[in-house]
Amino acid sequence: MNENCITYIDNRKLIHVTYMPYLSIGIYKKIKILARISEKNQYPIDFMILNLFKEKKYGNLHLKKIEFYKFIPRRIQSMFFKYKLIKKNIPWEKYKYIILRHVMYPDIDSIKMFKKYGNKIFSEHHTNEIMEIKSINKKLNLKKIIDFYLEKFLTPIKLKYSRGIIAVTKEIIDLEERKGGLKNSYLISNGCILSLNNIIKNNKFDNKILKIIFVSSVFYPWQGLDRILRSLKKYNGDLKIEFTIVGIINELELIKSINEINEKKGLIKIKWLKRLDSYDLDNEYKKNNIAVSTLALYRKNMKEACPLKSCEYIAKGIPFIYAYEDPNITDDYKYALKISNDNSLIDFKKIIEFVNEVYKEKDMYKNIYQYARKHVAYERKLEQYINLL
Repeated sequence: MNENCITYIDNRKLIHVTYMPYLSIGIYKKIKILARISEKNQYPIDFMILNLFKEKKYGNLHLKKIEFYKFIPRRIQSMFFKYKLIKKNIPWEKYKYIILRHVMYPDIDSIKMFKKYGNKIFSEHHTNEIMEIKSINKKLNLKKIIDFYLEKFLTPIKLKYSRGIIAVTKEIIDLEERKGGLKNSYLISNGCILSLNNIIKNNKFDNKILKIIFVSSVFYPWQGLDRILRSLKKYNGDLKIEFTIVGIINELELIKSINEINEKKGLIKIKWLKRLDSYDLDNEYKKNNIAVSTLALYRKNMKEACPLKSCEYIAKGIPFIYAYEDPNITDDYKYALKISNDNSLIDFKKIIEFVNEVYKEKDMYKNIYQYARKHVAYERKLEQYINLL
């Protein structure tokens, strides 16, 4: 019998709902894995993703194509009547509780929905929403002003009617409680799927070339790609550095920096790969000594985070650097190097010393896997959801 298997004999049930008109690859992948594990272990939780294009059921995961109201253009509805659509598409009577991933820029209908169903809703939060709005686009425009004030004034009102708050860090819980008052609050950090077969046997460090990889679906300001590029420009060490970037970069200044570094043909070589499937990404991981997680969380006025990418690095057995407090990373975890959460230059000498140290360990991959089973396995996170019942 699976040691994580829990059998339930009553019909109490949760549903986790995500409003995602345009599917985000990272979030979709996470929810799909959670649904598969929960179904395998007979956990009483279903998952629903409300989206614009796809109607499909995979076991206990429902990709639900949003049912729209007539006579109003769909794009207008998905932008300005989000909560009216959410209310229309959730099967409220079928479930005891609803875990609703927070939908940014709430509207008046969000207040109506939470007044009616709030006692069944746990509002789930993954970031400091106000600061994220500010940092995504620094140019002031009418839409950004409207989004900011909708989030600032309506979210606290709807939270007052919710049953409780779920967040991936204690810092976010404190933030949401200041908005909506003290609630039944639960810290459920991000996780990952584990398998010994998924462990990446990285390149052993040869002390000649430091090979670094930074992966994200899309690079946002708080991930700090500019910080590492600026540090590479200033690098004057003895070793060569090969830096692989995987993900979409929308800022022209970042692309310009990459080109400038490569044109110098010095100690630094940068390879930029826009999108990779999981097989090709694993092959890139195998070529590198160390990965990079979030480096500039201060831009969202935050100290704590729990990025999915860090969970993935742990699950794959890859040492990495990061610049924030993470509930999944304990003080005794030796395979992640924490640096300062600010705009200072990155000290590559410290990274080289760290890489040298961790690759000396004969049991590194075994130790990382055992740690991941205890701290970041999705089974642990799902059991925390079930404890809400």
